[in-house]
Amino acid sequence: MSNISKIYQKKWNFEVYAVDKELVITVIFFGVIDYYRSFYLESNKIPKDLDDLESLAEDIRKNYNLYKYREIIPAIWQ
Repeated sequence: MSNISKIYQKKWNFEVYAVDKELVITVIFFGVIDYYRSFYLESNKIPKDLDDLESLAEDIRKNYNLYKYREIIPAIWQ
């Protein structure tokens, strides 16, 4: 069983979790029904200020197919 803790939240946009020793971004996708998708963050994509992940969250929404190889199913959210 993994150790999961939320370390950052940007309401109605994304959340960042520490899962064991890796970071995960959970992005909210908007539609008729909002839903979550989680992705492992690559170490070279982690900014010092996690608020800067906003542009990555938007890119994931627009270009899901480029990121789906890092997707975690089921999504992590609390």
